[in-house]
Amino acid sequence: AQVRAPYVGRVISRLVDAGDLASPGTPLLTVEQEGLFCADLVLPERHIQSITVGMSVKVQVPALEDLETTGHVGRIVPAADARSRSFEIKVGMPEGLALKTGMFARVFIPLGGTGVLLVPESAVVQQGQLTGVYIVDDQGTARFRLVRTGKRLGDRVEIISGLKAGQRYVTQVPATLQDGLIVEAIQ
Repeated sequence: AQVRAPYVGRVISRLVDAGDLASPGTPLLTVEQEGLFCADLVLPERHIQSITVGMSVKVQVPALEDLETTGHVGRIVPAADARSRSFEIKVGMPEGLALKTGMFARVFIPLGGTGVLLVPESAVVQQGQLTGVYIVDDQGTARFRLVRTGKRLGDRVEIISGLKAGQRYVTQVPATLQDGLIVEAIQ
């Protein structure tokens, strides 16, 4: 007998050998469709309202030198797992990446909620035991402001207190920057 896949792909595991008896419904091979990969993840039920099919999400693949790309939510399994109270999510990956089956990926899903303030990691400065951000006042003067940081999300840091939404701040802090120096904004 001849076995054919409905798509171009590659055999990644053989479950029976030539000459073995296989009954109807018994899997013979695992075939991977060429070029189509997805990241499988589980999302706790409390966050399921934050995600929709077709939504863009950031994906990071550490094995590929921390490659960052954009994936799209392709499927949300409609029923939660009874034990974990989580939903299975499948995120489609773009074609042309050097992905292999079984690679680990981080998927960043914006969960909405309490209006989290995020700044680039490069904007957060350590001065001894103090953590701060240089804000830029109306006169163009850099002012060091103490901040309390929270979670790290990729290359961004959550600011819990010390900085308000809409406040201007220095994103790439040179080592020579000091409180009170005049700075010029560049785009």
